[in-house]
This record gives sequence, structure tokens and C-alpha cells, in this order.
Amino acid sequence: MKKLDFIFKNFDHKYFFRNLDNVSWGYNLDLAQLLLDSVFDVSSIREKLIYFKFFKGKKIPQKYKKFLSKFKKNFSDEDIRKFFINTNIRNDWYKEDTDQLSHYMKASDDFNFKNLICDYLQSGEFFRKLPKYFKINFYAIEKAEKNSNWMQAYSLKLSSSGSAKIILFDFGRATPANDRFSIKTDKISKSLLNFKVSENDYIESYRKQLRKRNFEALSGIKINKKKILNTPLLRDKRLKLDLNNDNNYDLFFKSFINDKLILKNYINDNPEKYFPKLNNKFKNNMDFIVETLKEFWEANPSTNIKNHKFYKYIMSPKLKWNNNKKFINAILYSCDDIFGLIDYFATNIKNDAEFNNEIKTLKMFRTKNKKFIIKIFKTNEDKLESLMEHYMPKSVLNDEYLMTEVLKLNKNLLLHVGEKLKNKSSFKKKIKMINDGRI
Repeated sequence: MKKLDFIFKNFDHKYFFRNLDNVSWGYNLDLAQLLLDSVFDVSSIREKLIYFKFFKGKKIPQKYKKFLSKFKKNFSDEDIRKFFINTNIRNDWYKEDTDQLSHYMKASDDFNFKNLICDYLQSGEFFRKLPKYFKINFYAIEKAEKNSNWMQAYSLKLSSSGSAKIILFDFGRATPANDRFSIKTDKISKSLLNFKVSENDYIESYRKQLRKRNFEALSGIKINKKKILNTPLLRDKRLKLDLNNDNNYDLFFKSFINDKLILKNYINDNPEKYFPKLNNKFKNNMDFIVETLKEFWEANPSTNIKNHKFYKYIMSPKLKWNNNKKFINAILYSCDDIFGLIDYFATNIKNDAEFNNEIKTLKMFRTKNKKFIIKIFKTNEDKLESLMEHYMPKSVLNDEYLMTEVLKLNKNLLLHVGEKLKNKSSFKKKIKMINDGRI
């Protein structure tokens, strides 16, 4: 099926119209995105649900997590529809970051399609193709001076309720990327009435003005509209899995054998089974292994090494990472459980004099004696930046008392503050007091 045909067939008009109440203004591409977000695509949601069912990660969006906890085995399209109709999720389509897209670079097919939808919205064509749900009962054009911006508007009426919204478009002559819309109440102002026009005049003016600024696409390149109109609705063929069959974990892993996120989740969950199945480009890649370990410790700072399956596996003597100085130096400063960490190092590493000096420094900041830690800060004030960057565990960086004392000594070390503290209101107040010289 063509993507555009699918959108018209599965457009949730009530959801779209309801969401207009939450929008006062935005860029025209934002309105196009709002429209695309209102298309109910059960298959895309199913694909994402299956993905989260098998991917073994913890970071599952709450609504997907809730659904999967309710339907632990298989589920139907109707189950998906009934559940998600009460959420703000209608599909799981890829969203391109248009804010980062240069007007002079070649636009992707997704961007060009969104731009086509934007054209359909601005001209009113999208709603005229859905007369069962919508009626445009008023058009207006504000006459613009030569080479200046211009404005057009229409009143969109929802047939089922009779309620209406004025959608006002402000077009930039020189900067189409700044084209914006605003949503007004259903009451048409007297000033807008002065610019009332017919449907044909509105459409013709819209097309004429766009031709003047050579507005084929926001990307600055000509769009093949015929190609875009025939854009197929793509499906992910990899995710046709039977939820009742646990063997599908293996099929899922195989399907995503080059997806680093999936690989990390699987080897963290069961390294004995899945690490040997990795491609050599990952299996023998120190950077990938280091990255996997660091990300785990970042997400699980309080986890003891004895409970970290992948670390214990990778440090097996037969894999030789426990004897690799470069590897050990790469992970040494990232784990809070330094005592558990070094238990798995090879004997020659443990006996290295330089290594032992580093360990002593790291161990000093793993104590629960905060007064002792502050004493170290004060006696090493000239080395504080290096200490913060290399030796501090998350428990220190996220401790309000300790980090306040650090900032008293050096206000420039604020960037090293732990993530849990950055948005804490009480800590923000203390930062302000330090900056003001009150503490």
C-alpha cells in the first residue's frame, strides 16, 4: 500500500483535532508531524512491542512496558488497538530531526514526504480529501506587499461535533524554514473577515506565492512529487516472531547481529551463550567491550562486581583480557566497586607497583568517612580537577554535601557534578549561594 493512502485510511481525526487544543503555534513542519503522529498503524506498534519483548534491555517506554506486562504471551491487533487508543501513541514511525537538517543538504525520503504532508496541510487539501470528517467553511488571505511575508488561514470544522479551529499560516518569503502556524478559537475575528476569499482563490494564491519563492521543498531541492505520492509503506520483515516460542530470542539476536544495543543487552544477560556468537568485529574489539562495561556501570553504579555476569565472564583467563594493561586502564576508573573489580585481574597486574599506587588513590574515595574525603580535597586542592575527572565514584559525585565542599574550593568543577544532583533544587540553591559568596 502507498504510504499516503494508508494515512488517509487510518487517520485518527478526533485525536488530531483534540491535540490542536494543546498547540498555540509552531513551525509548519511541526503541524505536519502532529498529523503523522495521528495515524493509527497497529503493525508498527506491534513491531516495536515485539522488539521490546525480546531486546532484554531495561529502558522500555512506560506504555509499552505496561502493555507487555498485561499481555505476557501473544496478543492480537485488536488488543493493541484497544490499549493504545487510550494513549498518545498511534504509530511508531521514524521521526527525522528537521531542526538539524540544513536547507542546502539533500533531504531524505522521509523529510520530503513530511514536506508533502505539510503542503497538503497548508493548502487545505488534506482535509478536503476527508469530507466525512472535516469541512473547511472559511478561507482568508492577507494581501502581502511585494517581497514580504504573507498570511493565509482557514477554519477547520470537525463534522462529528461541529467545533472548529482557525489555522493561520504565516509564510516567510526569504526563509521558508521559519514558516509557522497558529491555532485560533473557532470564532472568526472581524479583521480576518476582511480577507475572506473563495476556496479556489485561496488555493490559487497559495500555489502562486510558493512559485514566487521557488518553494519546491524546504530542503532547497526540487521534489519529485510523483515519486513521493507513490512512496510505499515499509514494514520490518525481521520481527515476524512467535511470542510463545522462547527460541525466538535466538532468532531475534541473529536478526540484530550488527545492532550494538541488542548485542550489549544479550551479552550482559547471558554472556556464556551469546558472546561466542558475536561477529569477530565485536568479539575481538576492545572498544566495544569497554563501552559495554562502562555503560552497564553507568546504569547500575551500585551493582557489586560479583553480580555482574558479563564482567566476570570477560575476565576469564582464557580470554586474556584480565592480563591486558591497556584494557584494564580503560575500565579502571569507571567502576565504583573497585575492590570487586581488582579481584579478577591477573596476578602480575595486581603486583605492579604503578598499578598499586593508582588503586590506593581509588580506594581512598570508596570510604564512607566523608570527613576523610573532604580532608583529601583540601590537602590536594591543586589536583582537584584531576581527582574529580579520574578517581571519583558516582557515590561521591552525586553526594550533595561532598560536592558542595568541592565547589567551595573550586567553582569551575561544576561540570563534574553527578547527574542526580544537577537538577536537585536544594543543590542549585547552594550553588547560587557559593557563587554569591554567602557560603
